Amino acid sequence: MRLANAIGRWTGGKRYFAFEALDGLTLYGGFDDYYSLAQAANAGSQGAFVELLEDLARQREGAIVDVGANLGSVCAPLASRLPDRTTIAFEPMQDTALRGAAAAYAGNLRQLHYFQCAVGDRDGHLELQGDEQVSDQMTAVSGVDMGPGACTTKVRSITLDSFAHSYPVGPVALLKIDVEGFEPQALAGAQGIIARDAPAIVFEYMPRLAAAAGWGPKLLASMIGRDHPYTFRCYTDLGDEVSFPPPTPADPDAFFNVVASPSATPKTRRTGSSQ
Repeated sequence: MRLANAIGRWTGGKRYFAFEALDGLTLYGGFDDYYSLAQAANAGSQGAFVELLEDLARQREGAIVDVGANLGSVCAPLASRLPDRTTIAFEPMQDTALRGAAAAYAGNLRQLHYFQCAVGDRDGHLELQGDEQVSDQMTAVSGVDMGPGACTTKVRSITLDSFAHSYPVGPVALLKIDVEGFEPQALAGAQGIIARDAPAIVFEYMPRLAAAAGWGPKLLASMIGRDHPYTFRCYTDLGDEVSFPPPTPADPDAFFNVVASPSATPKTRRTGSSQ
């Protein structure tokens, strides 16, 4: 609990709490964040998803990259189960990134590295909108009604390719992207990594946000499969497999997890460049 209090001091006195998550790991939630409370109330909710990602990561060598990591409910268990891998986590919101970094420290997960920034198709800054009390729904997609509590926050943004040039991440085995409708931009900034490494890729597809941003899952499939053949599987938020592209859901807030698996691993990997 002392670490939760320390996070509060770093972020201006906000109140935080610790809870036990998957594999007995300690995560840190915010009392004013619905996502934190939901995760604490159902700590095993990410179990099947983490197992899916772990299986994908074990099929190839390289680092794990989690774009939109939030408080670490996915990347922390992955780092714990794959201690010989480097796990890179990106989270744009300052207090959420601090809580994720605190979880890495508390769990002695030295292989898990948190970076407080958004990921897109250019280096610079992005404006995120949404209700800060629902930390998993902040989006860079403009023109979306995010409810009466929505506000706008400016955050630093990078591309994964530029990050790979400046940080010794090496080959990437698994890339998970959950950025609330901004997935095409995140993938556009990772084309060098995808061409070099052909990582397994898992991205979230929320039809409501994708429609507002003017894209569909076939666009992302074409971006992912530009240099290497991939196969695609699609799962509902309940874990049921459906066809790809998925059918239009009745619930406007429904989402899908799309798994893109490379048909083959590149024969040659250049570890010094993402281009």
